[in-house]
Amino acid sequence: MNRRIRIVGMLLVLVLIFGILTSCSTTKENLFSINIVNSKEIQITKYHGKSKTVVIPDMINDLPVTGITPNAFWGASEIKSIVLPETVVTIGNNAFFSCVSLTQFNIPKNLKSLGENVFSGCENLKEITVSEGNEYFSSIDGVLFDKDQQKLIIYPAKKTGDFYQIPLTVEYIGKNAFSNCEMLQQVVYPDSLIEIGQNAFKNCINLADIEIPEGTLNLRAGAFWECVNLSSIKIPSSVDNIGEHIFYGCAMLSSIYVKEGSYAQQWCEDNSRTAAMKFY
Repeated sequence: MNRRIRIVGMLLVLVLIFGILTSCSTTKENLFSINIVNSKEIQITKYHGKSKTVVIPDMINDLPVTGITPNAFWGASEIKSIVLPETVVTIGNNAFFSCVSLTQFNIPKNLKSLGENVFSGCENLKEITVSEGNEYFSSIDGVLFDKDQQKLIIYPAKKTGDFYQIPLTVEYIGKNAFSNCEMLQQVVYPDSLIEIGQNAFKNCINLADIEIPEGTLNLRAGAFWECVNLSSIKIPSSVDNIGEHIFYGCAMLSSIYVKEGSYAQQWCEDNSRTAAMKFY
């Protein structure tokens, strides 16, 4: 009887180990580590290859590939092109972080969710396109927006040109949207603008002058972090929130134009910026 119990116990352990291995395994080509979700779908969790072009299959182990998990391609510096199947519906935070050779990316037709900092560190990314029929995202001239173009999500770091006029429909500039866009020297903001997101223009080292339109309400933390050549900015009276470290590293900032009696004036006084403060 004891022997039979031991055998049954060993079999249960083997079944448990097998279940763990199949839920988080590596494809037979050894290119991807995967998660099997509810025995119904596949998520790519890690890329192990060294190819310049990566084509992710729509099926692995006879299950559809539906997601790219956070950090899955982090630091895959060789990749110049990644092709996702239309089955992918989610891309997690930092999924392609520091893929420094990536130059172009296409959002597949059925993608619904795009995480934060997905393309941070992709210093050679020139354009992001969106497959026809996608209901959640759109692209204009290589710049990524939500479907209605009310939110500017990503302006690729290596997009050509030193001038950009944000479309008139945009109300929100997303977190890190223009981060590390070193070629940009001038950005024109629409009157529809409500918010500039956290770190939105971080390390835009050649921005010199900024005029934020009346009607804008929020300037989130670090919005102009390390814009080292920023010399002047005009903040309208409508702004009622200025986040922490908004001008961190902006050593050349000598003129902050504000309306007398505005929130921006009070902010300057509370944050030792009165030497640069000027009324308009």
